[in-house]
Formats: sequence, structure tokens, C-alpha cells
Amino acid sequence: MQNLDKNKREIGNRFRIFRDIIDRTPDQLAAELGVLPAEIVDIEAGRVYPNALCLYHLHGQYRLNINWLLGRLGDIFDQPAEQETEDAGRDYRSADSPTVRLAQYRELFELMDIPLVEESIMATLLELKALLKKQTENRKRA
Repeated sequence: MQNLDKNKREIGNRFRIFRDIIDRTPDQLAAELGVLPAEIVDIEAGRVYPNALCLYHLHGQYRLNINWLLGRLGDIFDQPAEQETEDAGRDYRSADSPTVRLAQYRELFELMDIPLVEESIMATLLELKALLKKQTENRKRA
């Protein structure tokens, strides 16, 4: 448990470094990610891990090296790919073709090799599952 807390703090510190480099306040970054500013503060304080959608957006928009953020591997920014697609950094909700969605799913699946990312993705999926189950039950009652 103590190692997890230390790991969260280290990720939070690196997240803050990244945010400072891209010159965003917690409020600005929160608005960009569609979350409350408190979530950015919690990440930087080492209370929570950044979620998978946040990581996906920051990688696509800013080329944030997720391996650096989660484990100090490599440089803070990924080098641009030679054949960058025009959907890089695109909001996951605006995916308008099966090909784009498949590419996004593939990237998320590849991130699952990182234990902390897998934990975050699974937690998000379990929350979504519970929410959908509750909505389904409410509709049946209505």
C-alpha cells in the first residue's frame, strides 16, 4: 500500500511538471479534459491516478509519453510519428468511423500493458457497468 501511495505521488509530481510545461492552469486543463479542477488537483497531490481517457487525450493532443508519466521511462514527450493521422488528439467521442474507433481501441488496449493504466481502465469500465446496470433497472421499474 505504501508503494502505491509513493507511486501516486511520483506520478502526480510528473503530471504537474507536464502541466507546467504545456502552460495550463488546473482549471484550464480540467476544462480541456472535461473534468472538475479538483480531479487535476487530486492527481497532482498523488491521491488518484489519471484515468485512461485523460491519458489518451494528453498523448494525442500533446504527445505526452505515458511511459514517462507512469514510470519515468523515456522523455516527457513522444517523438512525432512519421505518418501521423489527422485524428491524433481528437476527442474520443467524435469518432465518426469504425476505422477511427478501432484505432482508438487498439491504442487503449496497448496501454493495458502498463499495470497502472490497466487498473485505471478497469476501474472506469466497472463504474460504467454499474451505472448502466442502475439505469437499466430504473427503466424497468418505470
